[in-house]
Amino acid sequence: MGAETEVGLTRTADSPARVVAVADRFASGAADLARARQALSARKVELAPESELRTLFPDCELGAVPPFGSEYGLTTVVDEPLTHDDYIVFDGNSHHEAISMSYGDFAAIEHPRIAELSHRN
Repeated sequence: MGAETEVGLTRTADSPARVVAVADRFASGAADLARARQALSARKVELAPESELRTLFPDCELGAVPPFGSEYGLTTVVDEPLTHDDYIVFDGNSHHEAISMSYGDFAAIEHPRIAELSHRN
């Protein structure tokens, strides 16, 4: 079974580091910035503003960031439960195209960090 992913950009207060976070869009648990902070060993983690997304991802429609942070010089962190899905589905740089890829292929290409980013009910 596949999971439709939600990709977001977070930044930490400790450094100018930015991280592409990938989680299941329809997971029963909600994204948790406190868990992300712990996983990244940061003092503070916050969602990046839209203006920053436009600058970092000029080839993407606003809000259609793909889960390949390495293509933009960013670290990619995947919510651990996604690693158990056969396939993931994500925006293809626009809101009009979606890409379905096996999680194994994605992990082999991107080499993401794995962390618990959301609470599960």
